[in-house]
Order: sequence, then structure tokens, then C-alpha cells
Amino acid sequence: MRVGGERVMSKRNIFWIGMFVLLGGVLSSLGHTFTLPDGRSLEAEIVQYDERSGQVELKRTDGKLVKIKPSVFVKSDQDYFTEWFLHSVFNGKDISVDINKKKVGQRKEDGNAHFMRIDEFLYQIEIENRSNIEISVLDVEYRIFYEQEENDMDKGRVVKHDRTVQGDLEIELLAAKGKRIFSSKEVELVKYEFNSTEYYVPGGDPQATQGSIKGIWVRVECESAGGMKSVRDFYEPSSIEGKYSW
Repeated sequence: MRVGGERVMSKRNIFWIGMFVLLGGVLSSLGHTFTLPDGRSLEAEIVQYDERSGQVELKRTDGKLVKIKPSVFVKSDQDYFTEWFLHSVFNGKDISVDINKKKVGQRKEDGNAHFMRIDEFLYQIEIENRSNIEISVLDVEYRIFYEQEENDMDKGRVVKHDRTVQGDLEIELLAAKGKRIFSSKEVELVKYEFNSTEYYVPGGDPQATQGSIKGIWVRVECESAGGMKSVRDFYEPSSIEGKYSW
């Protein structure tokens, strides 16, 4: 199931600012002071970059839009444009995450009175870069949320436990037109049944119990050399968004 990418309005070769670009806060709503070699400065925020013309569109504090080549500014501002462009690509539709749950094993423990089956699952996570630029470094973290039932024999009832499996991965380089695929840690779900036809337990027989996976939350973070940071979250299924905390 494809869960990556946002729906955006764009022209060919034009990249709009992402929703989650951060620079010690939300960058998309903040301006930047751009400086010319002669010392003059311009307070503005980046609206878009046209790769074809090599021009960037800026919105000045008075609301006026201007198009200009980044090369007219000082070197530090040229680096800022490059960094901004990298993050706009990272936050755009050309970076996607595909998540699939797979059953990878099963064990059974049979006894005269008890039956237990342990199913093993993991998630395969694919991060794809369909853009023409490489991106480094990406920090990937994930959390798998699942529920496991157990018998509380003292209270004579079934108790549900919410559990989490988490892991992380660092991608040093995500090549242009490239992808990385990795697997999560395994989750074990236990199904238990008691043979109440032939056996009994004084005080009450144990009840049938099972486990279930609720979903996975994948967080991908890109932090460039200048300190600009972008964070994107992906959920499978999408319905778990907002139900769990990181």
C-alpha cells in the first residue's frame, strides 16, 4: 500500500516548499534576510524554485513577489537556497515510503490441555527517491504497536496489554532515482486455547487469548549540514494517526 507523498499543486520542474521544513521552528512561515555583496539586504521568504530557469521566487515583507537568481546573493545565502531546495524535495511527492506487513514464521506448542501458536510478523519498509538529486543523511525510526491478551488467573479474566516494538536505521545516502529497502524487527503474536472438554482448572479455566498488530508509525528525518531539519511521518494503516504518541 502506497502511503508516501503529499498531494501538491505544482508545475513541471517547480518544487514548492514542504509543510514540515524546520529551522529551529517552522521555516515555511518565517522570513530570511538575504544579503547582496554590496551589503544591501532583503527580508523575504522563499516561495518556489524553478529548476529550469534557475530562478527563485521570493515574497518580500510588503507582499510583493520577485524572481531572482540565487547567485546574486552572498555565498552563505546561496548555500541557504541549496539547502532549502534539498528540503523541498525531501518534503515533496518525489520521496515516498511504501510499507508492507509480512508473516515470516509460525511455531506451535501442543499439549494435552493447552494449545499455543506463535505467529511472527515484520514490516518491509521501502524508501524511494524519484528526484534527480541525492539526499543524505536520513535517520529512520519506527514503532510497531500491537496488543497481546493474557489470562489473569487471580482475577479470572483476560487482560489486554498494549506493547511496542521500535527500531532505527541511518541511511547515509539515498541516491537520485534510488531506493532503500529494510525490514523491521519481528513481532510475535501468541494465540492460546485451553482444552476445557477434557481438562479443568480449579477456580476457573483459562480463556482463549490472542494478539493483534495495530499498525506501524515510521518517522524519517533529514538534517542538512546547515542545521535545517525536516521530519516526515508515515502510518500504516493511516487510521492509527493520532492514536499513539511518539
